[in-house]
Amino acid sequence: MRMSLVLNVIGAGVAMAVLAGSAGAAKTKTFHFTETTTGAQISATEAVFKIHDSRVGDGAGIQIVKLNGLAGTDQDTTYYRGASAKSHGSFLIGTPDANGIAKLTGKGQDTGGTGKLDGFTSKYTYAGTFNTKTLVFQVVIKGVGSTT
Repeated sequence: MRMSLVLNVIGAGVAMAVLAGSAGAAKTKTFHFTETTTGAQISATEAVFKIHDSRVGDGAGIQIVKLNGLAGTDQDTTYYRGASAKSHGSFLIGTPDANGIAKLTGKGQDTGGTGKLDGFTSKYTYAGTFNTKTLVFQVVIKGVGSTT
């Protein structure tokens, strides 16, 4: 009886140590996401957009753009209820058709977040259109992200 009590106490102590160690360890969650975005150029270097994310919901953001002909780079901050995300990427604008609609493609990565997106990183691609007459763009973004 005494021996089994000692073994039970030792076993319970080992189990608690294992649980305590695993409770403090951060687990990485990987997931796929899709976003739909509609935005507009508001200056030569800035755009604003509304976004719907398949995981976080609706949001809005601001984009800082650097153009070099029909190619460019961007830095974005997106705000959601209880979260925000920072990202950057590159894009290409195709030749506009007779109506001024050009194909828009790009890729990028999220580099961090706050709130629900704390520890968030991702890689994504997107495709859509840019209206050269109205300066409105619409894209669908698909990516793989992770949080710790």
